[in-house]
Amino acid sequence: MIIISGASWGMGEWGTDPKTKQSCSLTGPGIGDLCSLHEKVINLSEGGASNTQQLKYFKNLMKKFKPGPEDVFYFITIDPMRCFANENSIAKLLIDQPNLETAIRTKLNSFLNALNVEAEKQNIDINLIGGNCDLDTVDISKWPRLTVKVPSWGKLLDDTYASSIFRAQYMPDVGKLIKDTRLDLLDEWYAISNLTIQKENSMQRLVRNNLSDDGVHPNRYGHRILRDFLYPEYSSKF
Repeated sequence: MIIISGASWGMGEWGTDPKTKQSCSLTGPGIGDLCSLHEKVINLSEGGASNTQQLKYFKNLMKKFKPGPEDVFYFITIDPMRCFANENSIAKLLIDQPNLETAIRTKLNSFLNALNVEAEKQNIDINLIGGNCDLDTVDISKWPRLTVKVPSWGKLLDDTYASSIFRAQYMPDVGKLIKDTRLDLLDEWYAISNLTIQKENSMQRLVRNNLSDDGVHPNRYGHRILRDFLYPEYSSKF
């Protein structure tokens, strides 16, 4: 059995509304569908979910499912800022934190630690895939049950992809918070915002290379490349 968690990145190809240009509906298969052609799959991914919400779904599954040595677990990591947003308070971001990057990494590390605790409890290993939160700058050595299988899905598709743990979606709200409460962090906010713009530009390159349809998620071809990387034995088949 293959068990996948990963918010909207784990679901499949997303199309855009022609009027709003926003991601609106699934239009093609994803990693779970492609793997299900060859293996049994449970896909817990849900659009808009945070890492902590996905962990909650995973824990609920583990109450009903006894994993065996043949089972493989994948977790596609999502922007840590979404955890703050889903707590309905971006203001929690900077409580007791010296700077913005530390605050965001602390949230990500808290999730990874909780995921490792659950993996220890279930006596399983979990493979991490960097989704819109890339993992190539994340040290997971203190979590022995976690393995970074794909540091950056974006870089798997395009080796010039501007990978980072950051994403643009919540940066305007964070900027307002910093301007209101932490002007000392304004320069850092500009630097991180620039990284998120570079990532958005990278996603547009994926669109031009037919690896993303909406500029936010990999499309069916991007999912196929990931599936073939994880399971090269299936690469000659759809």
